[in-house]
Amino acid sequence: MDDLIAETGVALRTLTMPSFMDNIAQRVGTIKENAMFFSPIDGDLELPSCATRDIASIEVRWLLDDTWSGQEDVAVLTGEHLLQQDGRDHVRSAWEAGTLPADVVRRL
Repeated sequence: MDDLIAETGVALRTLTMPSFMDNIAQRVGTIKENAMFFSPIDGDLELPSCATRDIASIEVRWLLDDTWSGQEDVAVLTGEHLLQQDGRDHVRSAWEAGTLPADVVRRL
């Protein structure tokens, strides 16, 4: 779809994202039933990640900036590369701090 829009020649910024930390919500059932989650990705592999709030922050910046023109892909990178094993610790910390998104908590 982005390519079709770009072909029109309009000014366009396309956000490109790595793995969403928020995708942990897809694993709520396993977390609830087993107190753990699983991933096909090796736990020792570091991957770039971002949260939906990171995406929103960058999107707002571009929407409010009227000085750009042309077309460009904009990478949403937080600078944080997480080991898959670290995901467990982030979920635990968010749960203990009460900062898990409400829709995730309702599913738990």
